[in-house]
Amino acid sequence: MTVAYFANHNYPSHDIKWINYLAVELKIIAIVFLRPDSERDHFNSQVTVYPILKSMPVLNSLNRWRIIKEYRIILGQHKVDLAHFMGGELKCQYGPFLGKPFITITR
Repeated sequence: MTVAYFANHNYPSHDIKWINYLAVELKIIAIVFLRPDSERDHFNSQVTVYPILKSMPVLNSLNRWRIIKEYRIILGQHKVDLAHFMGGELKCQYGPFLGKPFITITR
């Protein structure tokens, strides 16, 4: 199974440890979308990290669809089965537009 995680976390983070565990121990293929300023050094080498997570533009629909298209291309390249929005990440607004099943987890 391939899972794309949309997260906004810096180390130390329970979510980073959990993603690493799933990738290494359970052999889940993990793709992580982070904000460009997020720390990514603490992810295991088996986790693919894209530091391109962006807020959804509310008023600029052209820019919004460009961002969605970028995510959809990456999800397609990795044959992602599920998009997982972590910790109530505000980017969960993208979920319905990605063309993949998605879940949102909050604490």
